[in-house]
Amino acid sequence: MAKYSSPALQALSSPQRYIPLAIFTLIIGHYFLTTIYQGYGEATSISRLAESWRKVTETTCNSTIFLPPKPPTPSDEAYHVQPSNTSSSSRPGPVAVNETPTPPVRRANAVLVFLSRNSDLAGVMQSMKYMEDRFNKKFNYPYVFLNDVPFDKRFKYHTSLLTNANVSYGTIESSHWNQPDWIDEAKATAGRQWLHDKNVIYADSVPYRNMCRFNSGFFFRHELLNQYDYYWRIEPDVTFFCDLNEDPFLFMQDNKKVYGFTISLYEFSETIRTLWSATREFIELYPEYVPEDNAMAFLSDDSGETYNNCHFWSNFEIGDLNFWRSEAYMKYFQFLDSKGGFYYERWGDAPVHSIAAALFAKKDQIHFFENIGYRHTSFEHCPTGRLHAKNKCWCDEANNFASVIETVKEIIPGVGQSNPEKEEGNKPDESPLSPRTAEAKLKLEKSIKERPDKRDLVDRNILKDSKVAPALQAAQDKLQRAQLEDKLGKALEGRPKPEALVDHGILNKDEVPPSH
Repeated sequence: MAKYSSPALQALSSPQRYIPLAIFTLIIGHYFLTTIYQGYGEATSISRLAESWRKVTETTCNSTIFLPPKPPTPSDEAYHVQPSNTSSSSRPGPVAVNETPTPPVRRANAVLVFLSRNSDLAGVMQSMKYMEDRFNKKFNYPYVFLNDVPFDKRFKYHTSLLTNANVSYGTIESSHWNQPDWIDEAKATAGRQWLHDKNVIYADSVPYRNMCRFNSGFFFRHELLNQYDYYWRIEPDVTFFCDLNEDPFLFMQDNKKVYGFTISLYEFSETIRTLWSATREFIELYPEYVPEDNAMAFLSDDSGETYNNCHFWSNFEIGDLNFWRSEAYMKYFQFLDSKGGFYYERWGDAPVHSIAAALFAKKDQIHFFENIGYRHTSFEHCPTGRLHAKNKCWCDEANNFASVIETVKEIIPGVGQSNPEKEEGNKPDESPLSPRTAEAKLKLEKSIKERPDKRDLVDRNILKDSKVAPALQAAQDKLQRAQLEDKLGKALEGRPKPEALVDHGILNKDEVPPSH
């Protein structure tokens, strides 16, 4: 039977009939992908394609790309973060037509270190959030978390979400954390009881002593830190108040600094009764480790005869890991460890690090990071003046810790002296107050009422020689201590009666006007 068809039907029966269908399908598919996947739409947009062509034609003949980079200098803000062409996410944004690509930011071989427990997660997340927002989202330094037990999945999940940087989790070796077998437990128990009777903070805690020993001699030897040269120690529950656009690691590296701090305090002397004698013994054995231009003056007011209890508060540290790995420090730590003072007393890593940095490094290798606003518990450093404005700090400049210390020194005779116990019988100066001292006294009243907290000042030996310390130390338990502090706080509110100020050692009796 013959087949009859019109020209139109013949066209539809040919392969060409599928071309319109294919084009229609491609258009629908492109529209669908553009709607669902933002990255596909950006990559295939006409403006992006044209932009890419312009980028090729403009950068190909740009001979400036062959010029060596200008050596950075402090005057050129060598440590200032360079603007990035990418956001905090991994997706690149569009490049402006005449924009020169930003070279990679110079970084040090450095790491951010947390020693924390799984139960510290909330405090760790707070600290990480401040660190990322104020500093690390611009520099992307890696994190290392250390714990004496393995971190759980919840801890790893939540901490890894807070940063684009690499994050590593390590477990501490038992021999690096736990009390050594050779420690005389009876002697250690007696030492803890003695401190407990003195109402010293962490008096009974063996884990606290484990932590102090680990931070003193082992953290820098952990396998996860072996590859790094510099570290920034971060604690849970800390606050960073200021933008940090300069890289402190590069500053340390380029200026050959080995230790950086923000706050310095007086250690509670009962916890380090034999630390200085052990240190002097070590120096006599190894005098070659102590350079002439050291910072002994920070540690001692009598050329090394006694220790004034000054130390850098080590929960904030930016340091050179190779300094701790050095022969001088390793021998010093091993010598101290052999004395057992971490367990028989309560030697802290803060005074150990501070003494070592002041003795084994040159004075100009220790740096005060006055531009970093920082708070931990009741102690705070807030930059002032130009630094406060430049770095967009949101702390109160009046809470600059250095000014509080100077005020306490002026008001309380003997604070910071080497042997405060020997001076308890000394009578305070009963001469009339000068205008400057009177003004400082008012400032101290405000500091006691607000912060730093009175209990922390006593714990850190800042108020060791005042009448507040004996009163607080006389409390037999935490309830009595809290009641005493509450009573003192109420006495200082508003316009306190002169008699109340005398009771609490703020005014001398002869400063109170006679009652009528």
